Amino acid sequence: MLERHDPETMRCEIGGERHYVVDGSPPYVSVTTVLAATSGMESSWAFRRWRDGLEAIEPGLADTVRDVAAARGTKLHAEATEAIVNREAPSPEDSDVWLLSMLPLLRQWSAVATLELADGAVWHGFDRVAGTLDLLLRIAGGLWLWDLKTAAKPYGQDRIDEKAAQLGAYAECLRWTYDVDVAGCGFAIALPDRPAQVAIVNTRRAVESWHGRRTQYREQQQ
Repeated sequence: MLERHDPETMRCEIGGERHYVVDGSPPYVSVTTVLAATSGMESSWAFRRWRDGLEAIEPGLADTVRDVAAARGTKLHAEATEAIVNREAPSPEDSDVWLLSMLPLLRQWSAVATLELADGAVWHGFDRVAGTLDLLLRIAGGLWLWDLKTAAKPYGQDRIDEKAAQLGAYAECLRWTYDVDVAGCGFAIALPDRPAQVAIVNTRRAVESWHGRRTQYREQQQ
């Protein structure tokens, strides 16, 4: 396993945006901060309609829904990591709908994968960005980078392409932090009513997408 850098000891907020302090350095901007600033989601019609609809029901409800989804993802990630480390998938009787969705994939990973890193901070000293990846698994001799998601319905290709920049950022940061390259990367998306969606992402294109978003963010800051 790779040495884990605890993100909880490195994160800080500056101006309401997440940053990381790496070995006492001036703060590095978070990958998620860059992606949020360049996604256009906050200003999109669909997002405003979603948020306004919830706020009309109860003020603050949109933030509550967001926080519940974040907690759900954190719980799923912890359970998935434990299953891989123990090489034993949880029993269906002890699983909620999100973990049930992940069980077929966890059984595969438990049989063929070894855990190299989970919930670990990574960074890129030249770009001065940092983030926290979900899972780095060794499968058939190669390193695979996985991001775990929960969603009400499967991702369409447009959404997968939009999210791919996150994996590209982590692949770049892994190379800087540990001097390792990933053989592949993808999303495992837990769904409430069916087995998890597995979306494999072209690593080179994901990195190119990240470079574009990083450049866009720099231009916004000027």
